[in-house]
This record gives sequence, C-alpha cells and structure tokens, in this order.
Amino acid sequence: MDIKSLLLIPDSFRKLRLRRGQTQRTVADQAHVAQSLLCAIEKGRKIVGLEQVERIVRVLTDDSVEIQRFKDFATHDQIVAIVSQRCSEGQAQTVSVALRAHYMLSEGELENITSLLEECITAKSLLKNPRSELKMSP
Repeated sequence: MDIKSLLLIPDSFRKLRLRRGQTQRTVADQAHVAQSLLCAIEKGRKIVGLEQVERIVRVLTDDSVEIQRFKDFATHDQIVAIVSQRCSEGQAQTVSVALRAHYMLSEGELENITSLLEECITAKSLLKNPRSELKMSP
C-alpha cells in the first residue's frame, strides 16, 4: 500500500479546483504559493500545513464549512504521514480510518465506539490468561 492512497487533500484539492474551473497557475497566484507546490500537493508529493491549506482553499471558496473540512483533511494527512514514518503503513491505514470516522460521527457515537474498544481490550487480555473462564449468558 502506498501512503499517498490514504491522503485526503490531493484529490480533494484537485476536484474543488476543477469544479471552480480554475487552473493551478491561477489558484497558486491568488494564494501566493508556487504553482509547483500546488502541483506537488495535488499529486500527494507534498503535505502542507493548515495555514497554507486555508490560504489555498479560500481562493476557491468562502464557505466556512468547506474550509473547515479541508483543514480537517490537512490534519488527517499530517497525522497519517507521521504515523507512517514512525510506525508502519498498516498502522497509518488504521489511524486514517479512525480519523475519518471521527470527522463523520457524533460525540455519542464516538463514545460508544470507545466503550466497545475498551471491552475488546478487556476481552483480549482475558484470553491471554489461560485460567480465565468464559461464561455465557443464558
């Protein structure tokens, strides 16, 4: 698996830019960034910070929800890249799924998932103890 396949910004930037009928050059000039940087971002070769993402997205939209969505995407991509470098691509994929869920789920849904994960951890530790007995409910 290639880490680029987990990134959210590259394809999202390109789609938004094309929906707005803008060229990379036009967006780059208005956002005061190099066109080569925008190209590298859209190809997944460069991961940029929140400030640059916001500056570029503001050229394409003034919708605060859309801007926040792209900032969330940028945070996702930064975290996934760090996990990939420090751990493994498999762990980066797991983190990517968790972050995507975080953006889409309510606080209550996240709390339920957290509780279920805690139960899974408890169950897994019980399985490691050869003396533990599983008791089934009637």
